[in-house]
Amino acid sequence: MTRHPEPEHRTDPDPEPEPGADPGSNSGAGPGTSSVPRGEITRTNCRRCGHEVYGVDGRYACPLCGWVNHWSAGHTTLPTADDDRPA
Repeated sequence: MTRHPEPEHRTDPDPEPEPGADPGSNSGAGPGTSSVPRGEITRTNCRRCGHEVYGVDGRYACPLCGWVNHWSAGHTTLPTADDDRPA
């Protein structure tokens, strides 16, 4: 089996917000729409097999060996149950 190197992925800078969008909103959507938080794509090497893995906000899962880091190791606080309730 020949293994080809994977292309390097980079995170794109945040796109310009749409006219009329709330400057503090992460969604980039116009007024009257709900704000959906966006996570940052991050990468590291798997601690078990060394494969380069990508995750969201520092939370990773390796597709080759099944290693996952603990949920508390992420860069951000996870949402609470109250965040899921309708306004």
